[in-house]
Amino acid sequence: MVRNRCSPFRFRFRCPSPMALLCVLGAVAGCREVDPEPGAGTLVIPYVLGNDRSCESLGVEYIEAELDEGFMRLEAPCDGDAVRMRNVPAGLYTIEMFGLDENRVPILDSTEGGILSQRVVGDGSTTEVNPPVLLTAAPARLLLRWDFGFGSCVSAGVKQFKIVAWDADEGTEKLMEATMLCETPGEGADQYREVPDVDRELGGDSFGGASISVIDDNGDQVGDVVSFEFEPPGRGREVRLSLTCSESGCDGVVD
Repeated sequence: MVRNRCSPFRFRFRCPSPMALLCVLGAVAGCREVDPEPGAGTLVIPYVLGNDRSCESLGVEYIEAELDEGFMRLEAPCDGDAVRMRNVPAGLYTIEMFGLDENRVPILDSTEGGILSQRVVGDGSTTEVNPPVLLTAAPARLLLRWDFGFGSCVSAGVKQFKIVAWDADEGTEKLMEATMLCETPGEGADQYREVPDVDRELGGDSFGGASISVIDDNGDQVGDVVSFEFEPPGRGREVRLSLTCSESGCDGVVD
């Protein structure tokens, strides 16, 4: 079933007064600004898994298609063919697709191919994406949190963390390097921050270590480098690391 996740606030923000009539007409479609073409249509999105692999061989149970970052979302069993989204209002949409395993972890995605877009004609017609969307292995995700006890980044004089991700074989191949400001807010009750992996370098089958340096306001390293080793998490899965810090440096554990 297609799920619609538009909040009342988004409704008010996305529908200024010149568009009020169109917004009312499009409320059922998700409160987005739609093209003036009447009606809705069907969007067919063919897909290919890697080098034309089967769902079974890759452990993909479901395919999820998403329009405009959650405006519409459809999950269907993986059959190696296509997903069909019905009652899509006419308009231009960005498309993201994910291959989910039995636990609904996105182990494949379409992100590597860049941003995909497709215009839906509406009026009860069917629009098919061409060429098919290519799904490739999703990278692992590195989540990091830190705690200064009764102190803070400011009181400890810590400005940022330098993170280096390493391969699992010998721990000598650098996969990715990133920095995060100490003041970066965490998310949720556990206060993890996701380390940016812009170039998708954290291969789920090769990522097996990380080293983190604590950098002060002068650009100098505080304390020793904190090193971690762990088993590769697998495609699309998370590695969670925790730091306990003070003005003399940090210690860390794999959660």
